[in-house]
Amino acid sequence: MITNHYAHNCGIVVDAVIPEPLFSNELLTTRWSKKSKDLSTVILCSVHQLPQGEGVVDDFVDEMQGVEVHFVLENLSGKGRDFLLAMIEEAQSFQRAKILNYREVNSYEALFQRMKG
Repeated sequence: MITNHYAHNCGIVVDAVIPEPLFSNELLTTRWSKKSKDLSTVILCSVHQLPQGEGVVDDFVDEMQGVEVHFVLENLSGKGRDFLLAMIEEAQSFQRAKILNYREVNSYEALFQRMKG
């Protein structure tokens, strides 16, 4: 639903929906569809759906660098190898972030002090 709304707002006509398997992190179905259907545009919910595996990233970028990719939640879109690698790095930076236990912070001042260091 969110991707359809995004597509409508961006003037993108959706002519295929490609379901990826649950917990898939390689976008194999999308990559296969790109080859068989010659996709030019892909809409994903988030950069966090992008492949992260060491051997998978290069293959994904090589195969998808000619496709315009939109990320709905981040409101970002682009095309090409550099763009895809930047989006993968963005997702990885979130994965490296320290997880904050919200129960240990009871005010904005406490949060500020904790984040300061």
